[in-house]
Amino acid sequence: MYRAQARLGRAKSEGSMTTADPPTASTVVTSIGTAEEREPYPIAMATQSLGIFALAGASLGLFWASVFQLDRTALASFLERNALSIAVRNVLSAGLFIGAGVLVLGALAYLTVRGRQGVPILRQASEVILPLCLAGALPSLFSAKPWHGKPLTYMIGLALFVLVLERALRRSLIAFPDSIAARLGEIFTIRRPALARWLPLCVVMLGSIAYAIYFSYYTILNHQRLGTAGFDLGINVNWCYNALHGYPARSSVLFGPDGGNFFGGHAILAMILWLPIYAIHPGAEVLLIFQATMVGLAGTTLYLFASTQIPRWSAMLIAYAYLLFAPLHGPNFYDYHELLPPLVFHFLLYWAIAKEKNWLVAILVPLLWAFREDIPVGLTVLGIFLVVTGLRPRMGAIMAVTSVTYFLVVKFMIMPRLWQGWFAAIYKDLQAPGDTGYGSVVQTILINPLYFLSTMLKEEKLIYFLHMFAPLALLPARRWALVMLASPGFVFSLLTTGYPPTISIAFQYTCHSIPYVFAASVLALRVIGRGALGVIRRRAVLGAIAVASLSHSYVFGAVMQHQTFVGGFGKIEFEITPKEKKRYETLKRMVRMIPQSASVAATENEVPHVATRLDVYTLKDGPAQADYLLIRHGGGVAQQTLNDLLSGKKYGLVTKGDGLFLFKRGHESPDTAAALSTLGVRGPRKK
Repeated sequence: MYRAQARLGRAKSEGSMTTADPPTASTVVTSIGTAEEREPYPIAMATQSLGIFALAGASLGLFWASVFQLDRTALASFLERNALSIAVRNVLSAGLFIGAGVLVLGALAYLTVRGRQGVPILRQASEVILPLCLAGALPSLFSAKPWHGKPLTYMIGLALFVLVLERALRRSLIAFPDSIAARLGEIFTIRRPALARWLPLCVVMLGSIAYAIYFSYYTILNHQRLGTAGFDLGINVNWCYNALHGYPARSSVLFGPDGGNFFGGHAILAMILWLPIYAIHPGAEVLLIFQATMVGLAGTTLYLFASTQIPRWSAMLIAYAYLLFAPLHGPNFYDYHELLPPLVFHFLLYWAIAKEKNWLVAILVPLLWAFREDIPVGLTVLGIFLVVTGLRPRMGAIMAVTSVTYFLVVKFMIMPRLWQGWFAAIYKDLQAPGDTGYGSVVQTILINPLYFLSTMLKEEKLIYFLHMFAPLALLPARRWALVMLASPGFVFSLLTTGYPPTISIAFQYTCHSIPYVFAASVLALRVIGRGALGVIRRRAVLGAIAVASLSHSYVFGAVMQHQTFVGGFGKIEFEITPKEKKRYETLKRMVRMIPQSASVAATENEVPHVATRLDVYTLKDGPAQADYLLIRHGGGVAQQTLNDLLSGKKYGLVTKGDGLFLFKRGHESPDTAAALSTLGVRGPRKK
């Protein structure tokens, strides 16, 4: 029998090096006593051990056959449609049975030699190899194509897998021989204190830099492929340009010729942070680089916070789980949004709270308010969490009161005076008939809870919830206080009823939840790390998170494979074809032909490329009278809009190429008629 008492003693000594609480004597005695009292007879121990060896061997055999006998296409077809020939099925089955037979025969041979004395050692070995019983599931969990059509199947499977793996890893670590563990500890221990202190941070910083470079490159590539749009990248580019030229509230892409008041749509006062960067090289590219850099840097500030709660290498793993988090990748590829850059300040705020740096908290809270009017909702919940848990009650009370006050004043008093938006419509099924405001939404939740529950119990919402929690081993759901901390982002996702992007990981709304979900996960790891087996339990959870994060990121993320990733409304391509390169060069040539002071109306995906001017409009919203028209054939413009704009003799063709057409008001060209025919404009031009 493996030495439970020795393992508990070692766990206790390891726990003393962390913030984990030491176990009480009664806890240890109870744990040991229970194990001894339930010790099975040798024949039962041998039978159980042989069963584990058989399962582990079968799982390894299935893993080997799936990886080395099936190509990715065949595996995907098998998982999607059960489409696999009987010959290949026989190979998989043979791998399963051969693997089981090999390990069982090896175990039986050992028992034959050692007899009854070998049973405890065999039992210990079976506990050590327990996680291998799950190896057969790995090829399925790392096959991306089948699960994009069946996300619920994958997400439930991943959630179950990660919970079972955590339990198996815990039992394996408890049973692991002390001598080998001590030897491994000596090998991997960093002797120099300074290196041990700074190496994990350096590893995380390298990951943050790699994230920034990777996502900057590919989001710009997506932009060059015309994968970005007027809504929302064009809006932000045009808004920044107007702000630099003295019109900080103007965006003609969103509001048309009068420019409107952007702060009526979103109160983004923090734009002052990226305006100096935008001024260096006005255009979409600099915003995409800024966004990717800020999101990547948030991995480092998350590490800083996590390292105040858990050991540094554990904090490093959580930081990489963030950098690989698929619900973060989709928004990063969906144009530019103000919810992504503040992630770095969210985690820095948690670090400041943990380190009791009140002066920094006082700076960061208003700074986060400035990024968007609805961010204070999360800070209100964070403040309440600090109060009810007793962690920082005074600070939490101040944060909650000031945040909710800012939200109510800005959202419901100032912004409606600037613009009447449509955002309340995302809760339309919770609104009273004839009411378009938020008040009846709250009323429905309070006085009709079963109906409200019916709007929550939707398959797509369960999928979204599991996307956010399963890769982190469901840590935020393990305690009610942590559920509360992780919940504020769900106000803008799970509660909605009329807008599918809010419950999709391909859009920016995930960033309402991400900082709180990771904060709750870090605190859960701190709690798990307490007690006699705290170190072992935490390591088991982290091992499960490592596998789950890699699997989830492989299937739905943008880093580990490029065949199925979705960002925003469509699948993202990670390479640009020669035809697309030529089209982009043609587009740049056309843009250079347009005077900076001229107004432009363009098809949706071309708007971001011409938005560095005071007046630019999207033809998606209908005809727009401008000095120039930039139109891509098949660019999503209603035919009636093209007819209204071009059937008269107001615009003439300036140039065309690669499916792009540039027209100018009052210009005469003999090629205009042919261009109009290509665009399907009906009837003769009026004289």
